[in-house]
Amino acid sequence: MRKPNRLLNVMIMNLALFTASCDNSDMRTQEESKHLKKEVKENVQDTLESTKQFTENKFDEYSQAIETSMNALQQKHRQLQKQALQDGKEANIELQDALATLEMKREQLQKQIEEQNSNRDTPLEDLQLSIEQALEELEELYEVTIARFSRQ
Repeated sequence: MRKPNRLLNVMIMNLALFTASCDNSDMRTQEESKHLKKEVKENVQDTLESTKQFTENKFDEYSQAIETSMNALQQKHRQLQKQALQDGKEANIELQDALATLEMKREQLQKQIEEQNSNRDTPLEDLQLSIEQALEELEELYEVTIARFSRQ
């Protein structure tokens, strides 16, 4: 996330200008000081708003990518359910057990995603790491299950 860092630098520069203007108040008229303070305040507000918007956009992009992955997993789940109906009774029982485990893990991941969407105070990087690990694990489990039951 380079843009927020750049925006933070702008804020720091504005703060430095503001501080310098306060220190040199003898050299400036009150009107110039008021104008400079107003300008710095507006710049800081603009920077904060830009940072907020940038972060919101990143959350939205990430949420969309996760939703796409979850939809793909749901499709795999439906395929396995369909296969369970076609397989023999013994294979069906094993597959139903595997499907129940996969469904439980998928629901846990879905809760994690919903928490992410409702709590945007947590840094995106922290959320990404935990959700991506859980998503990768779940995708692996689906692939292993598909491979196991497609051979029977």
